[in-house]
Amino acid sequence: MPLQSAPDALEDKRRKGSAVTATNDKELREMLSRNEGRPLPEVAQEVIQKERTPMAEKTKQLFAMLWFVSLTQLSRTAC
Repeated sequence: MPLQSAPDALEDKRRKGSAVTATNDKELREMLSRNEGRPLPEVAQEVIQKERTPMAEKTKQLFAMLWFVSLTQLSRTAC
């Protein structure tokens, strides 16, 4: 198997990274749409329960997205 030049290897790494990022973004968007409308205290409790588990980071991201959506909805109604 021939060795790739440094620029080619970097480009391959970028493509793989962007594919992973796109997959993660899609997963987070789907998770947000499935959980929209959940009360923040309920999601916060789930964050606490899932601490130190493989799902801890995703649960924290879900809470952050739901929190952000709730703030943007509040700011729209405040105007």
